[in-house]
Amino acid sequence: MSRLLRDVHGKQITCEWFSRALSTPVIRFEAMGDAFETNQSSGTKVLITQGDGIERILFLKKVVGAEFPDKPLHALRRDLLSNRNEARFYTEFAADLTQRGVPICAAFHIEAKSHEDMANEADIRTSAYLFLLASVEGHYQVSPLKQSQAHSTLKALAVLHAATWQDATLLESATNRLHARAGYWAMQQRGDDEVRQMVEYWPQYVQSFQDCAPEWFAKPQTIALAERLASSSVEVAGLLSPSAQSPFACMVHGDYKAMNTFLPMDDEEGVRPALLIDFQWTSVGFGMMDVAMHLFHSVSVSVLEDGGVEALLRLYYEMLCSELVARGHDTQSYTWEVAMQHYRLAVLDYARIVFGAFFRGASKEGFASKAQKMNVGLPYRDVQASLHFVKTVDECICVLERPGR
Repeated sequence: MSRLLRDVHGKQITCEWFSRALSTPVIRFEAMGDAFETNQSSGTKVLITQGDGIERILFLKKVVGAEFPDKPLHALRRDLLSNRNEARFYTEFAADLTQRGVPICAAFHIEAKSHEDMANEADIRTSAYLFLLASVEGHYQVSPLKQSQAHSTLKALAVLHAATWQDATLLESATNRLHARAGYWAMQQRGDDEVRQMVEYWPQYVQSFQDCAPEWFAKPQTIALAERLASSSVEVAGLLSPSAQSPFACMVHGDYKAMNTFLPMDDEEGVRPALLIDFQWTSVGFGMMDVAMHLFHSVSVSVLEDGGVEALLRLYYEMLCSELVARGHDTQSYTWEVAMQHYRLAVLDYARIVFGAFFRGASKEGFASKAQKMNVGLPYRDVQASLHFVKTVDECICVLERPGR
């Protein structure tokens, strides 16, 4: 814990440090419970006592390159650049978006020990970031999401997307200061490794799950699904790379899963929007990029089946259009057909990383071992959700393959 309670330069965090960070006197603080550790960050809740006697619970998150000596350099660089993205989001964009009504988890203090390009190993190993965030009391997390919970998370997306819709000045700034394109799965971020690997991994997937849907897996188009997806990947990535001036462009979260949202308690109907966290992959894109990933990563397959996907897509579309009209936008050009085109492309773009990374060694036993891990996507921890996803990918490719589309 003492290692965690240090700033980005390794100096011990004190009451004076909290006082400067919060611009109010702090006379006492203590870490609450055990620290959490992930493969790129660590953090803990901190109870602070202000000089006026008021107690507050905050969340301290740290990312320190030197603490991951065994991680491959390219992976560590990607992690650190994504955390730099979040630091820049909070310091340069969050206040404006909050004023526009976007439900963002508050950040009270950001520290960065960073290098512009992280072009060499020394720059990467010595980079560090610290985030002092609200602890979001009164909210909770869960995955998979039931229908009302999905309503809440989609409401938050509609607000984010509408608040930044076709704002060329804001989006130009985001393009320059954040990632070139939103999405942790973006080909610009990951290269084309998954394009090659999906063809390698797909036969194992077919072998593992063909008894769950034997007729579908026996179809030639299913056997060739990974090859079909691979052949379209570059085109799809290009079609989902809008500029700041592109029609329908907006700011996209880029990693919109259940565990990057906090749901408000005492809201069984999903009327209030979820609170957004984790902006490591936020930048410019099309709104359906968030929606497509979110539905299949985090929403219960029982909600998605039997027309449930279209129902949620229409709900998002209607909420988005309502938000846009309220903010003075003309929505005539953003038709349902345009929205669905973006959705299908977004499914295929997200599928590239699912097929080309997360389907490696896919098996029923492997899925079962991850079944209770809420941060893991449903297409690679739930058999029925996975089958629903791959069949959706097939449907989306079929539309893309139509002559004269």
